[in-house]
Amino acid sequence: MKRLLLILSLGLCGHAFADGGIVQLQRDIPPYRLTLFSEPSPLRAGPADLSVLVQKNGDPVLNAEVTLHLTPEESAANRPPDWKPACCAMGEACEEITLPAIQGSGPNKLLYSALATLPYSGNWKVIVTARENGNPVSMNGRILVQKPAASWIIYLPYLLLPIAIAVFFVLVQLAKKKTVH
Repeated sequence: MKRLLLILSLGLCGHAFADGGIVQLQRDIPPYRLTLFSEPSPLRAGPADLSVLVQKNGDPVLNAEVTLHLTPEESAANRPPDWKPACCAMGEACEEITLPAIQGSGPNKLLYSALATLPYSGNWKVIVTARENGNPVSMNGRILVQKPAASWIIYLPYLLLPIAIAVFFVLVQLAKKKTVH
């Protein structure tokens, strides 16, 4: 019985996430270091949480203005988006995205976060600009955005949880019957 509990709890551990996501880009521009994180992992077309950690001499900077500028490398003019929200299918996907990242808007108050909707998969050019006391610091790079996951895969953890609970309940009932006989 304890083994079953251990197996079930280990199976659900993959769904515990740290805030910030995975590191996509990191650059040292003395005395600054800029780090771009993304969530979900892997980054897919659709809604994405992009977060930036701004550090100066190793300490977090909490008074900067941070902007994200994203552009798909492949022109979007002749291709349909890989992801479009069902309720907003009437709008056109944009070629460039510019977002302000807000400090303290997520669970980690050291990060500057922005919610982006990435309509296309493929490589995206990213420019992260941070301004502290009017001094701009920029980081350029590329991030890979994968095709969106099938919709049923997104809900799979939520579907498996009730099944796991039902199996656990049945096994507990069977164990009780064995101890009675």
